[in-house]
Amino acid sequence: DLYKIKEKCWNNAPKVPHRDSNRWRYDAVGNPVLKILKGCNGIFCHEYDHIFPYSKGGTSTLDNCQILQTNINRLKGNQYYTKDELKTFSQNIPLSFQKLQKFEIGDNEMDLIEECIYGNVIKH
Repeated sequence: DLYKIKEKCWNNAPKVPHRDSNRWRYDAVGNPVLKILKGCNGIFCHEYDHIFPYSKGGTSTLDNCQILQTNINRLKGNQYYTKDELKTFSQNIPLSFQKLQKFEIGDNEMDLIEECIYGNVIKH
């Protein structure tokens, strides 16, 4: 069923080092996303995407499934793009933070995000 395909799709996505893989994964173009944040608009939100669009004959199978940051998936729509093309759709750190020198999402920021969302931090 579709739930099992999505679960396998999540499990096939690259793991974020030292993070709980049941919570964190990288999307198809390398953006860290949280499993609990599905369909929202933030930079850690994701959706399950048909690599070859469903509306153009793509199947709802594991080999046609990828995780994408929500923003990327919505901009992709029912088109096919290479991973390099999809990277250009990535939702980045807001400009207001970028101006504070080189703001990057590091281990401490991920701890804070995880604590706020789950109430604790799990590292491996």
